[in-house]
Amino acid sequence: MNMAGLDGRLGGWIEAMGFVVSIAVLSIVYAVAVEAGAHVTAFILISTVISGAALVLLVGPGRDGVAIMMSPASWLLGVLHILMEGAYCFALIYLSPAETSLLVRLSVPVALATSYVVLSRRPSRWQLTGALIVTAAVAVTISQIDLASGLAGVLACMSCALTVTFRAMASELHPWNRAARTITGKLQVTGLLVLITALASLAAIGVAMALVAVGVLAPNPVVPRAADFLHVPTLVLAVVVGAAIFSAMNYLQFSAVVKIGTENLIIASALMPMTTLALQQLAGSVGLIREHAVPLHLVAAMGLVIIGVVVVIHGARQG
Repeated sequence: MNMAGLDGRLGGWIEAMGFVVSIAVLSIVYAVAVEAGAHVTAFILISTVISGAALVLLVGPGRDGVAIMMSPASWLLGVLHILMEGAYCFALIYLSPAETSLLVRLSVPVALATSYVVLSRRPSRWQLTGALIVTAAVAVTISQIDLASGLAGVLACMSCALTVTFRAMASELHPWNRAARTITGKLQVTGLLVLITALASLAAIGVAMALVAVGVLAPNPVVPRAADFLHVPTLVLAVVVGAAIFSAMNYLQFSAVVKIGTENLIIASALMPMTTLALQQLAGSVGLIREHAVPLHLVAAMGLVIIGVVVVIHGARQG
């Protein structure tokens, strides 16, 4: 391999680790928002509107911008993105960032099962073995959670794992996303579909809020109040998430995939729970979030996740 290729792959691995860190930072900021009293629905919608707008302003809408925004595939992908982030943020009301990050790795076996059922992609024995290892790690973690207080968080993580899987599948099948060959093109598609669906979701929530106000709908945890959109910590943290973290996360993901491939990015992503744990403990020590204990079973489960993901990728390469 020539030096240019080596430098490119090294840069790709650095970007992959940057992507992992950005996801871990996102988890901590979500936890800060939840503990500051942010309403999950309001916070996620504001964040995603800012995220989509920031990406469109950064790279422009492109010549197919209107067609991309009107495509049913874009609406599906955008809604799945919002649901995924909402489920993850909701889980942090009940679980620690590290537990949440680990439980969402359930997306590994879910993705293999879904690909088999929907796309007829038969997993190899290695992939099945790796998926079972990841499932065991998740099961161990759940077994140590007090479900009397944490069941809602566990269910939110499972919902997030499902939406991660279907979002990845929808992204793979999205015509403009498949056609995009540059990082700019990928960012354009992502920004446009996130922006249009976030604005539509914001409008739909506005209608629901009006219906609650006139008594047609009963107040419920999903529908925020008008004051929730004016909550200062929500606004400040939504700007941080939407303008900075989401933008960096998307860029690093697309750039790393180009340089080292999807499989290697997935391997790097197996480090997300441990990275989140490290940042969780740091954030707790300086008072950004409440402190969480680090039980031995959680660290062991994180090690199992890394082993399981490596085995799954080995199986994919063997196939």
